[in-house]
Amino acid sequence: MAISLSVLGGFCMRTKFAALGAVSGMAVSAVFMVVPADAATIPPVPGGAICGSQITLSFNSNGNGGWWSSNDAEWQDLGGQTFRQGSGGQSGSNGVGQNVKNNAAWACNDSFQSGVYVYVNSARYGWGAYDYVSPQGYGNLVTTYNNEASYSIYSH
Repeated sequence: MAISLSVLGGFCMRTKFAALGAVSGMAVSAVFMVVPADAATIPPVPGGAICGSQITLSFNSNGNGGWWSSNDAEWQDLGGQTFRQGSGGQSGSNGVGQNVKNNAAWACNDSFQSGVYVYVNSARYGWGAYDYVSPQGYGNLVTTYNNEASYSIYSH
């Protein structure tokens, strides 16, 4: 299909198509910028979460191994924190005593109100890529699997 070079209202038809294409491209770009490529979402689970804390991280996948839990809104650096035996028989002893930072494989969020962002970097180094754990959600980490350094209920 050929585009006419006729002039309408002082503007070339080709110019109008180019302008429309540019505007359309910006609109499409804005839609796709909402969720960064370096983020994954762990959705809510039917029946709710099982950890009893704002955030619980486990040493192994599927909630197995040592657990680390907190009800604080944010930890800017998980350095120095260690896994402990989980509660309620949900975890095993694998990983107990190991550092939490860069060793977690699974996350749980027992909050009904706020999601949790598990970040690759500590706050000092700009937070970075993350996994988002929905309220009442739990599952294996994706983006931050064995590569996490902080968490927050706030998007940074």
